Amino acid sequence: MEASALLDPAKPTGVRPDAVTDEYVVLIKACSTLHLTHRIRPRRCEAGMSLYLCIFDGATEIAGVEVGSYADFGEFRDAVAGEAEGGVSGSRFPTLMHHPDDDGRWEVAELPRLAEELHTLGSMTTLARFVDSEDRPLALALAGLVTCAQEHGLPILFQ
Repeated sequence: MEASALLDPAKPTGVRPDAVTDEYVVLIKACSTLHLTHRIRPRRCEAGMSLYLCIFDGATEIAGVEVGSYADFGEFRDAVAGEAEGGVSGSRFPTLMHHPDDDGRWEVAELPRLAEELHTLGSMTTLARFVDSEDRPLALALAGLVTCAQEHGLPILFQ
């Protein structure tokens, strides 16, 4: 599945029983065409702190991926280290693995390497069990976000 297809809000998505709709966010089908959709955010009391990766142009949100909890993202990176890097974290996917997951950003200069890493990881069926809040494979959803950030020349923010 193409990463850009994962950001298609016209594709029906299920409603998770552990989530609530709390605001609108802009997601894009092909970065040049904007669409509005609901963001599904886990209930904080049930899921703990959630990690949201997004692109802003000034005060305008361009796109975002609700990753899940910080623990979920940690489990994803642990699986990448164990299943794709032979237990040596960052040996094959340093941009993804060596970046702290708290209030940081992937700079525009890091995006080409991150795109390659996520494309490789997106083809690994063993990692398909990790999904974002809309049940898209996490590596592919993030790859779509990276593509969008590259097209806009903007960094990806960790929130």
